[in-house]
Amino acid sequence: MATSLVDIHPTILAIKKPQSVHRVVMVNTRDGPKECYGGIGLDDIETIMQAGMVEYTKPFINSLPEHMQKMDNLMLNSSSAQFRVYQQADQRELATLHTTHLVDEFEQPLHSMEDYLNAYTHVFQKSPPLSSYSENFLIAAPGDWPTFYFIKKLIAHNKLTHNIIPLQGPFHVSLNLHDDHVKLYHFFYSKLYSFVFGGKLASRPKPYRASLVITAAFLVGSLCVT
Repeated sequence: MATSLVDIHPTILAIKKPQSVHRVVMVNTRDGPKECYGGIGLDDIETIMQAGMVEYTKPFINSLPEHMQKMDNLMLNSSSAQFRVYQQADQRELATLHTTHLVDEFEQPLHSMEDYLNAYTHVFQKSPPLSSYSENFLIAAPGDWPTFYFIKKLIAHNKLTHNIIPLQGPFHVSLNLHDDHVKLYHFFYSKLYSFVFGGKLASRPKPYRASLVITAAFLVGSLCVT
């Protein structure tokens, strides 16, 4: 079963389709050189990595913009009110997604590149306005790793005709980052969790517990800096 949702924000400007949507790079395959759409330019990656390494010489707090280095209670409350929390047991926040619209719910496995191609073909056939929109504007497609991976493959093989930009959604990136970080530094977070909240932190804690203990560590660090 597949569900197609569109999140529409009237106050956010649409991104117009550029002359060239995806970078084209040459890659070497067993059948010889081929064009790869949406490929990665090694020169650009090197430039980004070199710029990022400069920030690694500073503590994390000091690498943030100056206005983010101090706690602002009003901003914190405002930001918290805008969070969409999916990983906790309380799902009441889901009922407030006023900007989300259901396109269709249909039988479709999502285990391969062809499955995703069939799913997107169905969605755009089901919603002609969405198809027309994609002819002039870019559509961001956030999702988990399989979604990102298979859409990238469709783009690389030039099989996806609509202007879709796959993204690792902030929600999934945050979950993966929290999970990996807590596992890597479990020796520290287990002691912090026991001291602050009592009890024992599992070796692979639930997402909301990992987020909780990381937030606690961040707040302690912020107070020490300020």
